[in-house]
Amino acid sequence: MKIFDYNDFDNPEWITKIASFIAGLIFALLLVRTKETYFSYIWIVFSAFLIIDLAYSRKAHTKVFPVLQKDNKIILWSIILFYGLLFVASFFNGVPGSYGFSFSLAKFTVPMWMLIYINGKYKALKGASYGIIAGSLISFGVCIYQYFFITHGGRVSGLFRNPNLVGAVLETTIPMLVYIVFSENSKKMMRNAGIVSLIIAYIALHFTGSRGAMFGLLIGTVVSIVMLLLANHKRLSFYFIKRTLLYTMLFCIINVGLLFSAYHIRPIQQVTMSSQQTVQDQGSTGEKSPAVDVTSTKSPAVDVTSTINQSDKERLRMVKASYEMWRDHKLSGVGMASWKENYYGIYHPLDANEGTDFGMPHNMIMNFLACGGIIGLTGYMIFVIGVGAGIVITSRRKSFLFSAAILAIHIAFFIHGMVDQTIICRYCSYLFYGAVGLYMTEQQRVADLELKGSGTLL
Repeated sequence: MKIFDYNDFDNPEWITKIASFIAGLIFALLLVRTKETYFSYIWIVFSAFLIIDLAYSRKAHTKVFPVLQKDNKIILWSIILFYGLLFVASFFNGVPGSYGFSFSLAKFTVPMWMLIYINGKYKALKGASYGIIAGSLISFGVCIYQYFFITHGGRVSGLFRNPNLVGAVLETTIPMLVYIVFSENSKKMMRNAGIVSLIIAYIALHFTGSRGAMFGLLIGTVVSIVMLLLANHKRLSFYFIKRTLLYTMLFCIINVGLLFSAYHIRPIQQVTMSSQQTVQDQGSTGEKSPAVDVTSTKSPAVDVTSTINQSDKERLRMVKASYEMWRDHKLSGVGMASWKENYYGIYHPLDANEGTDFGMPHNMIMNFLACGGIIGLTGYMIFVIGVGAGIVITSRRKSFLFSAAILAIHIAFFIHGMVDQTIICRYCSYLFYGAVGLYMTEQQRVADLELKGSGTLL
């Protein structure tokens, strides 16, 4: 019995359903399979779809590769130039390992290319949305379980290595869930599932105690809405603007409340309670902090407030050391993979805490300045400004919420990246680039539909 009729080219519904399922599976796996080795599952899934689709495209005489509109290429070229300049910096500094590390960062864009191919050819946003919802329910549900049954009120790390990494993943996922919930094209079942996932995600964010993620999400929400309203106000109705501002205020209140709780209501229990231990795992290096019994009822070696202050002071020391690295290697930096070696070498501050094992300076601007010099920082700023500008330029009335969600993530990444790792962290970067690939192809679809005068996103 034939499952698919390859000769029925007038009704390609079967290949569209497969594409939608694969898009959802990619996002779900990115949220629940956190180890690098598990990314091979996504390669296998996409490769299988690619083989099926190439065979279908050949027989149906359809285009093999999707075409992006000119405006979307601003986003795409900003990303390409960013990583291209990291390779240029590696060429000039000639430090062993710099090329390899640059390649590992560029590899984070793979989900974007996958989603450009899948959603660029077929309408797969619905499946991707269900994948985000399913992955969120599992991944962030684990955080809630940990809070009540494992850490007993301490900070949670979920399926990731530490609480701040979960925070970075949450600030990538929450705007997408907001879009799914409030999109006028979402069906009742999807909207209800999205609401449940969104509530769980916000609870998980509270349990992580990640101040950087909370603040990044707050600023990203406000700035993205303001920028898009200013860019599109002539095309938007007064009712739409009023409703958008009302919902924005609601989410700002939630985000401010989370920040307030992180600083004042619930003490933030660090992964380690002693200043002699590593405060945070460095996700890009793959090394873990010393293990701590988070279920212990014993009093910590130092009080929580002191630990937080020491953490913040250590960040300032790393920023200063990074600046010194750049002063000695202005053009191309010390090498993309050599920050840790230099920080614990000749640039190690005399007053730094002992026993730490940091792999980056907890500041993305200083990271690319120190490791890639002027060339590396130029690439990063092209990425920040170019992608942001591209999203604003490509925003349209029918995809306002989608534009706001992606721009909020992008801005949150930049803000959070001032105090932690974001774009060099594989967990959140995979998700970010997957969302960007989805967004660019949906914008292409919106542009085509506007020319025809009809159509929907979901």
